[in-house]
Amino acid sequence: MNRRTLAVAALTGLVTNAPAQTIGTVTITTSVTTVNVGDTFTVGVFLTDNTPGIYVGAFDVHVSGVGAAFSTVPDGLVIDPSGSGLVWTDGFLGGIEPDGARGAGSSINLIFPFSPDQLEDLTVFSFQVRATQGGIITFNASDAGLTDIVDAIGWINSCGVGPCFMPYDEVTFNSATVTVIPTPPSLIPLALAAPIVTRPRRRPIRVSTAAPRAPARTPRASPARRGT
Repeated sequence: MNRRTLAVAALTGLVTNAPAQTIGTVTITTSVTTVNVGDTFTVGVFLTDNTPGIYVGAFDVHVSGVGAAFSTVPDGLVIDPSGSGLVWTDGFLGGIEPDGARGAGSSINLIFPFSPDQLEDLTVFSFQVRATQGGIITFNASDAGLTDIVDAIGWINSCGVGPCFMPYDEVTFNSATVTVIPTPPSLIPLALAAPIVTRPRRRPIRVSTAAPRAPARTPRASPARRGT
């Protein structure tokens, strides 16, 4: 059985016979709050736990964006973007989707004594989004439904023979918004961009309303007198 098979089995086959605990939190983070149309930014999934004595050990989260149009970057998914090494990358389930991304994984160590690393205050995965329309994009988190053991996040405890995922009584989801500034017109009409050419003003033609004058008469020459 290879490492990936073990990791997947850990996500899908462990028992959950302990009482649930409260409260886990899934917070969506963004690398920016304001972008221009065409810009690319990062959306992350940050996990915390608000219950003393326990910690986040597994996650199963779906992130979707609503509002202004956007596109997800096909190769923009990053597991454990902080490089903490706590998450088994070859045990990650999920991937990029048109409206966001899904992810499920755990920090479990399957070698005795089953000491899992904590996913406390950690961004477990992130993905990239390209803004394509002006407006506001809101990113929400929910249970991805990729596993039957962990709802959205879970904590880990020992069941005697190995680790067990425990559900939280309550999971708080914190969304994030990004404002996309519309692209200004890229081309201005030539008529507006070109300088205005002024034509010389012509003097108006004056039209007289007076009656036309009679042409002057040319005096007729007197006939020459005949000699007497």
